[in-house]
Amino acid sequence: MTDWLDLLAAFGRYGEPAILVTVASTEGSAPREPGAKMVVTRGRTLGTIGGGHLELEATRRAQTLLDSPEGSASIERFTLGPEEDQACGGAARVVFERFEPPYPRWIDALRSRREAGDTVVRLLSLADSAAVRLVSRRDAGCEPGAVAEGGLSGAIRNAARELFERPEGPDATLVGKGGDATLLERVRPSDFNVVLFGAGHVGTALVRVLATLPCRVTWIDDREAQFPAELAANVRTVRTDDPVAEVAGAAPRAYFLVMTHSHGLDLDICAAILGRVDIRYFGVIGSDTKRKTFARRLAERGFDAATIARLRCPIGIEGLKSKDPAVIAVAVTAELLRVREAAAETASGLAA
Repeated sequence: MTDWLDLLAAFGRYGEPAILVTVASTEGSAPREPGAKMVVTRGRTLGTIGGGHLELEATRRAQTLLDSPEGSASIERFTLGPEEDQACGGAARVVFERFEPPYPRWIDALRSRREAGDTVVRLLSLADSAAVRLVSRRDAGCEPGAVAEGGLSGAIRNAARELFERPEGPDATLVGKGGDATLLERVRPSDFNVVLFGAGHVGTALVRVLATLPCRVTWIDDREAQFPAELAANVRTVRTDDPVAEVAGAAPRAYFLVMTHSHGLDLDICAAILGRVDIRYFGVIGSDTKRKTFARRLAERGFDAATIARLRCPIGIEGLKSKDPAVIAVAVTAELLRVREAAAETASGLAA
């Protein structure tokens, strides 16, 4: 699923009402964790909260709420037993939020804070006309020497602090019961930022796959006509006569992919990328022969062997030999996901 904030921002621009469906809490076994989401409009359902009867009933409920009063929010409890054709055996509390254009300003504010690298906790009060508040680490009293501010109740402040201080846990929690409950959810900066140079056949196929994942794509080319007219909400295009200059402004720990129409330009971009010390992944489309050529030329530019070893070429998981752009796109995406999961496991091990 494309990021839910990007989806809401896009539907707001289109002037389309939408329901944001969030798993707020679970009891026993459930198909998805607290924080799982889907977005429902009159013609589409994007994302999943686990499938089966739970998702079917939640989707039906969301569709009825599309005609409810503006700004409304509600919570419902769904059991997941055999009588509902769902064998999990637990239960889930699900929050429904209705959005009607013009969408609330907190959506753009939260996106901006996330883009700036901030982790934020969003509070949704079901008891206060679906009021939303964005809470910082200081508000929750997490910073050394900071005094919690802003009139948060003890239970809500403690829950917010828990979300800030335990990053390995679920991204959402529920305080209170029924219509008096408050949903708290953690919104973190993206850890999956893909910077793609090149809008040829493979680049275009790759963007189609990445558009379905919780990542953010910066797609760079010097040819405006190469970009499609319509883009997914998580894709940003950059048309520039100087693609190399875009390397410096990329997000920290980005995933770089180079596949332009020019080997000379590819080499210049590679040199700029290897000048960074925070690369999560760096791949160049091509053969073993191209890698040897690039390694030699990069060495001539002064890069040592250890630095050049960060460049992966050919790209994609092993075992897929097809040169069809769609197959390459799937193979490369699988490799990016494998690298991302390994990084997450390493981070969890360090936190433990």
